[in-house]
Amino acid sequence: GARHRFNDQWSVYGEDNYDMFGKRQSLTQAYGVTYTPDTKWTFGGGLEAGTVFDLIIDPATGLENPDFDRQAYSLLATYRDEGGIDGKAKGELRFDDSDDDSRDVESYLVALALGIRVSDDWRALGAFDMVLSDATDSTRDGRYAEGSIGFAYRPAEGDRFNALAKYTYLYDMP
Repeated sequence: GARHRFNDQWSVYGEDNYDMFGKRQSLTQAYGVTYTPDTKWTFGGGLEAGTVFDLIIDPATGLENPDFDRQAYSLLATYRDEGGIDGKAKGELRFDDSDDDSRDVESYLVALALGIRVSDDWRALGAFDMVLSDATDSTRDGRYAEGSIGFAYRPAEGDRFNALAKYTYLYDMP
């Protein structure tokens, strides 16, 4: 892969990925751009395209699963200020397409995170991740959501004791 910074605000990247050791080998290319208008904000966008070579045998048919092409588009925004607020929002659309339409899936992904420094020793944290997948008759729809909220104690003067209390809600229906 390669990354090029045009100036303090704009940068681009491109990379090739080849996964040759798993049961779902893949060859993909990823491209993206990052825009940083000031010290607090960063915006980005990306594209990933490639082919997944599925070597897994389907127990119902006794045949190897069909390969499929994947295209994914993502947008990202981050915010970080000196007052102790960190935020992140990311969205992604992913499209899997096989020749026989048996592996076609559309997925929508959202990830949100927020951290607030309440004091020098305390931080409030929150996050939310969601994935919705719409599939064909031969694949399964998926619904996934995970949300968490918590507080972290990290003393500025002495870090011999740190603590994190967090509540997580998980909904996972394949």
